[in-house]
Amino acid sequence: MAAPAGMPLASVGAPVQAARKAETAVPDPGFILPLSRDRFLGMTARGWTPDRVEMVLRSALSGDHAAQWELFDLMEDTWPRLLKNLGEIKRAVCKMSWTVLPWAEDDAPPTDDAKAKAAAVSRALWQMHPDPAAGENGFLDTVFDLLDAWGKGTAVVEVDWEVRQDRLGQMIAPRATHWVHPNYYAWSPEGWIGMRVTDRTDTGWDPHGTPVVRFPDHKFLVGIARAKSGHPLGTALIRPLAWWWCASNFSAEWWLNFAQLFGVPIRWANYTPTAANETIARIQAMLQNMGSAAWAAFPEGVTLNILEAAKGAAGSNPQEALLNTADKLCDILILGQTLTTDVGASGSLALGKVHQGVRGEIISSAADWAAGQLTNQLVGSICELTWGNRDQMPELVAEENQVEDAKANADRDKVLLDAGVAMPAEWFRERHGIPHPQEGEEVIGGKQPVPAALLPGTLPPGPPGPPGLPDPDQEEDEEPAQAANARPEPAAQRKLAEQIAEDATGIERKWLGGTLPWFRALVDAARDPKLTDAEFEALLVAKAKRVPEELAPLLDTDAVREAMEKNMGAAVVNGAVRGWLQRPVGKKRK
Repeated sequence: MAAPAGMPLASVGAPVQAARKAETAVPDPGFILPLSRDRFLGMTARGWTPDRVEMVLRSALSGDHAAQWELFDLMEDTWPRLLKNLGEIKRAVCKMSWTVLPWAEDDAPPTDDAKAKAAAVSRALWQMHPDPAAGENGFLDTVFDLLDAWGKGTAVVEVDWEVRQDRLGQMIAPRATHWVHPNYYAWSPEGWIGMRVTDRTDTGWDPHGTPVVRFPDHKFLVGIARAKSGHPLGTALIRPLAWWWCASNFSAEWWLNFAQLFGVPIRWANYTPTAANETIARIQAMLQNMGSAAWAAFPEGVTLNILEAAKGAAGSNPQEALLNTADKLCDILILGQTLTTDVGASGSLALGKVHQGVRGEIISSAADWAAGQLTNQLVGSICELTWGNRDQMPELVAEENQVEDAKANADRDKVLLDAGVAMPAEWFRERHGIPHPQEGEEVIGGKQPVPAALLPGTLPPGPPGPPGLPDPDQEEDEEPAQAANARPEPAAQRKLAEQIAEDATGIERKWLGGTLPWFRALVDAARDPKLTDAEFEALLVAKAKRVPEELAPLLDTDAVREAMEKNMGAAVVNGAVRGWLQRPVGKKRK
């Protein structure tokens, strides 16, 4: 229930909460009790022939999704590469930073009620308390089970609710969840998924004869992930791998039989056509026992030949090639690449980064899908059961944990601070892991490396003069005198700063006085490879706003006045001569 107008959400009273509880009943805490038979009804890998695999995939399009799920589950159980790839995506998504964001209008901050509701939902999710002995799920395990649909196409998770006391009052929150076996849900002829209505003792499965009803509200989380357009029964991600899994099963068995004989020499014995059956039987037994006994005794007239077995190069076996191809296709289909699983013939760092980026995009897509499903279903149910509506419903998001470069952050912050960009002190300390010093605690302070010209208010008192200004007649390979704590500056960089100063102000260098360090700082920033274009633009904008108050005190006004006095007389003479030359008297003078 939303708070009345003008009243914060936290102030909703107990009567309102009690009325809401009377209107909304807590969903049944236990709905589906899994049976042990659900765990062993599936066939073994030996029974899945290519014909049966094709039949199951075709039957799934008619609604027999349980048989297809059993095939996918057996594939995952007997194909290590498939289990690893799907588990890699699930684990990476669960390791992300999951946050509940308050609802807000576009370009507007969230309201206090939206923040309070988001905080309550966050507490409800992270304070789930499943029973570990019963195999129940907390929040992250719920994400893991829901992501089963990323590979198999469909997953259903049941939610157990409870009434919980929160800071905002009583709320209905999830206590735990547990995964639901596909035998308990099915697709209706109309094309929606729901619960199967069947006797618990029923061990058969008739996709067309079993009634299907809608899932109860707020009781189940339904995940449907499509790898392509079409009905979910035919769009599961690992569906194209079924044939390769079947081929791998046969290839593995053939390879195992081949390995038993690989490298073993062939034992060949010749006996006369008139040999008695008893003699032939003794010869066969001797040949069979030679593999372990390494000796034999044959009747007279028997010729024994030992034929060396053919040796092949590594990887030349067709069964091995088929297994490697299946693993490679599994990597490409699920992770989008192969280099994070198998380096292959390339060890390029650049190629590895490209492959890692492709893998990251797929994991990000899976996280966005899971966050959207949980927001629309689980978060939406919390809001409806507790407050009666979805007004200002918060959003659940998953973001990758970024490992920041501490040095790059320090360099960037130094440039912005030098440019005069104000930063919150608390944020700055948290960003760089700097704790607040305790009262009486000894502190360590370093020298301020920022040039004085960059910080307003740091100039020494008194009239500015040209100390430190390089001699314009100085040779390019000579360095001007530097202060004890200053960094030497190359002559080329000094000349560049002087040229920029003259071009920007229209004033000769000898008049600019102490302003050159101001321009040199801009040259340093422009040459800094760690400074982005946006950061340099922000620095220029900040410096441009402070040009009058920063540059005016630094100009060498004495040099300007002296130059004007020296040039004033020459200017008067030049003006008189120019005026006489332009007088239209007689023939025009040149």
